[in-house]
Amino acid sequence: MSDTTVPTHGSPLWIHANTLHLMAAAAWMSILLGIVVECAVLMTRAAAGVSPNLVQTVAEFASSVTWAVIVCTGISLGSAAARHRERIMGLMGLLCAPLAWALAKGVQHGTLAMLDAPADKLGVAVLQVGVLKTVEYTLLALAVAKLIRRQRSTLAQHFLVGLAIGVVFGAAIVGVNIWHAPGRVMPLARLLGLAVNEIVFPIGCVAVLHFISRLNDLAAASEPRTAAEPRPSSQVYAGEAAGENHD
Repeated sequence: MSDTTVPTHGSPLWIHANTLHLMAAAAWMSILLGIVVECAVLMTRAAAGVSPNLVQTVAEFASSVTWAVIVCTGISLGSAAARHRERIMGLMGLLCAPLAWALAKGVQHGTLAMLDAPADKLGVAVLQVGVLKTVEYTLLALAVAKLIRRQRSTLAQHFLVGLAIGVVFGAAIVGVNIWHAPGRVMPLARLLGLAVNEIVFPIGCVAVLHFISRLNDLAAASEPRTAAEPRPSSQVYAGEAAGENHD
């Protein structure tokens, strides 16, 4: 039985039938990604000689998982679109990144408040980083959508996209944090941890998007379709490249 309402009068599906299953998979992958990235940050700080603070660690894990789930799952929802996937993924990146950033910061500060721990003030730097992340994940979503259009796009190609975007915007975000730091100097452990977070997370996010798009195409290919319904995304894009029009 399909997870979505069957279209009537030959109307095409915009979202494939087991989207809910795919979004659940994306959410679990995103949770794992948030945990892995935060572990990498903690290990980097430990290597720099800083022992983790339990309360701060709990707050950062909560923030990292919140950010990962909202931004990666949101963009994954766009990747499940049967039509106009590139536009929808870009729009989801534009909408989900600022929402995820705001909620992640709110969760972090709320966790610290619950544990009676001091929290950094939310100043101009937070707003500037939020703007950078919005641009970053909008571009990331568009770049991944272009890769998905290719029938033979690989995980390695997605990795390179995530790495390139992570390095460019990671450098910008680190620069903003240094600019607003006291004396414009950041502790080495914090600097390295921030750099690892900003480079590793986009790579992980594009990996999630790659796997979800493949699962989506496999699920769509296995579903019976009417003549009016679009083919799976990779096939649709291949047809468009040959001059076919499926809209």
